Amino acid sequence: MIFMAGRHIKAGEQIFYSYCPISATTFAARKLALAPYGITNCTCASCTNATPETDAFRTNFFTRVREYYFHSEVWNFNGQLPEDLSLEKMLAFQKAVLKEGLHIEQVYWEYFMNALIVACRLARMDRELAMNVEEMKKYFYYHNARMALMDSE
Repeated sequence: MIFMAGRHIKAGEQIFYSYCPISATTFAARKLALAPYGITNCTCASCTNATPETDAFRTNFFTRVREYYFHSEVWNFNGQLPEDLSLEKMLAFQKAVLKEGLHIEQVYWEYFMNALIVACRLARMDRELAMNVEEMKKYFYYHNARMALMDSE
């Protein structure tokens, strides 16, 4: 099996491997998933900084991604600007996703980021639009390279 890093790794830099899905919803779920490996005290940022709020955020992550995507489809179809509050919430959600490390989830890129790009375009938020389009390009470059490597096995 071939693994690819999501960013450049410097020579000698320590790397980490997750023994449970990064999106395992709650601290308790991650702890349960790690138990078979004898890991009783995970020190990753997700486990170290776990709170009832972060557990709730993770539990609702996939639902919120879908909701934003469906809203953006309506905005795009109608050519309507998203409500400021909705766009503000999307940008706050994006920051929280990055903080929680959930940006490695494919649904984040394929659904949420598409929704955010539509919202930024309709709101004429050119700076945010350009930034998010560049991030999407990086993701698809990584994703396509990964798929090519998997196909070559």
